[in-house]
Amino acid sequence: MKPMRKIGILAEKGSRIFDWQLTRKALSQAEVELVFFVEIPTNRPRRYLHKLPARVLWQVICTVEGLWFGKMANFHPPLDATKLNCEFQGFRKTFSNEALEAIRCSGVDLILRLGGRGIYSDPVLEAAPLGMISIHHGDNRTFRGGPPGFWEILNDAPRVGFIVQQLTPKLDGGHVLARGNFKTRRFATENRSRLFAEADRELAQVVGRIVKTGRLPDPEPSEQLGPIYRMPGIWDLVRYLKTSWLRRRPEIAAE
Repeated sequence: MKPMRKIGILAEKGSRIFDWQLTRKALSQAEVELVFFVEIPTNRPRRYLHKLPARVLWQVICTVEGLWFGKMANFHPPLDATKLNCEFQGFRKTFSNEALEAIRCSGVDLILRLGGRGIYSDPVLEAAPLGMISIHHGDNRTFRGGPPGFWEILNDAPRVGFIVQQLTPKLDGGHVLARGNFKTRRFATENRSRLFAEADRELAQVVGRIVKTGRLPDPEPSEQLGPIYRMPGIWDLVRYLKTSWLRRRPEIAAE
């Protein structure tokens, strides 16, 4: 196949995304045209009031730890980004026919998903010839779902991992194109910060190879997938605070 000339960059409006500086630099050096897409949900996933205390406590934890280890960036697409209307059906996100046609007509060979909520279904995953690739900030053989770098602490996992995957309709069960891992840190946000940096470095290499060859790397052989984790409940967060915050005075780990 001939080298690619257009890659789509996709994220949900207002979503928080990982830092993709190295990946963007690799695309710039390859002189690839970036076509930005922004998802515009017409509804929102159902939220349960009994989970509100846990959501509030989690935001407090992330805010405080963000002062030590850095905050997540928000997606700020250019003004000419193509808007894609979509809606949530449970946890799945479906796109309008107009949105799917807009992707097909854009001429992108591949879509790079930076962030957002929901599980994608086949039509949007097949809208670009090479599909859609994304990062899962966890080792999908043991930890699917999220938050990144949190459940590894509560489960005493010695290492935190990530994968670069071609998305399929299965949550964090796509075709694995690359993976990496490192020693589990003490704080969830510390793990997340390191995950974002390591995953961006690996994604930049994967995307660079795709641009040169015009094809995806051969995926790993399929392996058994781990359980799905969700946002922690209030008692999970209390356990986390005891494990990470109260063990001794928090300190920033030296790199």
